[in-house]
Amino acid sequence: MASADSFGIADLLAGSGLIYVSVAVIVLVTFLTYFFQQSDQPKAEQKDEPKPSEEKPKKEPKEKKTPVVKPKPKGTHPLRANILKGHTGAITAVAFSPDGRYLVTAAEDRQLKIWHHNTLAEKSPTSIRINVPLDHVSAMEFSNDSHHLICGLASTCDILAYKISTALKKDEGKMFKEVHRFPTNHKSPMRSVNISTNSKVILTCSEETEATLWDIKGAELVTINTSQVRNNMAALSPDCTLLGIAAWTGDVKLWNVQYNKETGTFEKAVKVMNLGEHRSTVYGLSFNSDSSRIATTSKDGTWKLWKLDVRWNIGGDPKCILTVAFPEPEGSFNLIAFSPDSKVVAVTSKNTLFFYSIDGTLLDTVHDVHDGTDIVALSWAPDSSLVVTGGDTTARLWKNPAHKPSKK
Repeated sequence: MASADSFGIADLLAGSGLIYVSVAVIVLVTFLTYFFQQSDQPKAEQKDEPKPSEEKPKKEPKEKKTPVVKPKPKGTHPLRANILKGHTGAITAVAFSPDGRYLVTAAEDRQLKIWHHNTLAEKSPTSIRINVPLDHVSAMEFSNDSHHLICGLASTCDILAYKISTALKKDEGKMFKEVHRFPTNHKSPMRSVNISTNSKVILTCSEETEATLWDIKGAELVTINTSQVRNNMAALSPDCTLLGIAAWTGDVKLWNVQYNKETGTFEKAVKVMNLGEHRSTVYGLSFNSDSSRIATTSKDGTWKLWKLDVRWNIGGDPKCILTVAFPEPEGSFNLIAFSPDSKVVAVTSKNTLFFYSIDGTLLDTVHDVHDGTDIVALSWAPDSSLVVTGGDTTARLWKNPAHKPSKK
């Protein structure tokens, strides 16, 4: 039989359990109420706090991008007279005709372009196109009477001669007519081609060690071996008596070209002088108009002027009368050409053109002559007013800074 004490304790425990359940229910209801209140908040309220990535882009400066600044075009050098365009291949040679009527440009596009001299100052100079069959011209020169253009071909190493008609009529394309072609003994493209002022001989020179004299019909007269590893170019003096070769060593060798006194035909070439003061490869040489001086350029960073009117036939030695050092700490001169009036020397170094007086004074300098390429060809107008350079796919005309137009 249960006692009264045990009965009271049981009732007390039962009441406590009910209290605990009630408290648990109240807590659960409170939590659920709070949860649903948070879930029922309007969505617009959640948008009141903008996300960092969604800040108003319109308030930023327009696309905060660094503007692309196009380089300003280079200023035109005051000596530049014109740019001759039209070739689609790299220029390889340029030449003015001695009578002043034409300028011819040759390029790897297998074309010759004949420009009329009296239109060279115009915005669109007049030119005639001549297609070279299956080859391109690597070197060329006009005959002294301007009646023939002698060309050296790059692939076949042939000599190609054009005759120039003086009768300018409707079909101007026929004014340059191929009249002769003959093979040579060269195996690499010709670096230079010359025809003597008496039109008796043609001189060809390639990168090999040989330079050859030919008669006007293509018969070999003599082949000269310099034994200097590689030839860079060769030239004939205007009086037809001297032949000079620029080669791999620092020596410039000169030969006397002798002719029969009665017939005027070639007889022999005799080595008579050696210009030996350069310390490295000689790149170029040029005779002045009366053949009394020769200018040379070298890898040693100098160009030199030599006196040739000495009695070399009895052992007299040529004299170096001027040495001009490259105007910058490093570099060397390449091409060189006397102006026809023998007052100015045009010299190149890669893509730069220098004008010097014959006493060595630097008259002017033109940098960046062509677009990203070296100057590969150089020629003077017969009146010494202009010099033309060849490089990239253009020929560019430059005024002689020392030229004074003749008064009419």
